[in-house]
Amino acid sequence: MLYSFEGFMMAHRGEENVDWRWRDDGLWEVILKEGEEPAQKQAYNSIQPGGCLAWWSDHPKVREFSRKMYSDRPDNYSDMTDRLMPYYYEPYPLVFMNEEDSKNLAIITGDLNTYVHDMMVRFITGDVSIEAEWDNYVSTIHQLGMEELLRLYQKAYDDLK
Repeated sequence: MLYSFEGFMMAHRGEENVDWRWRDDGLWEVILKEGEEPAQKQAYNSIQPGGCLAWWSDHPKVREFSRKMYSDRPDNYSDMTDRLMPYYYEPYPLVFMNEEDSKNLAIITGDLNTYVHDMMVRFITGDVSIEAEWDNYVSTIHQLGMEELLRLYQKAYDDLK
């Protein structure tokens, strides 16, 4: 389901007809409980905070995209951003690596990402049992360089300070 449009909406907006609903004009709207703020709904009913750069982020590219996306409701955008920003946090800052670390990261992530994505699909579809294969999965991601990947990101993060 997460690989479908319905899965996307569930992950980013919450449950249909509980957290949001389709309007007659083809757009969607948030369903608020009595006393609930839109910012609270967005902050707690999506995977975005902590998962990726949220659509209400202060990032200039995201703001530009959102202004275009919500251009039919220009006043709503500013109000929405003001209400949501107190709930926003940057889960991991943008970091930069030197050339050598970047090359090492590219090598590690190529194999590691391929394996992780493949196993995720196999776990989700039931092709492989999570319970039976979990220890092997963890062992394999370590063999593919997980510790080095974490070390590289930690080093890049520490270099920011």
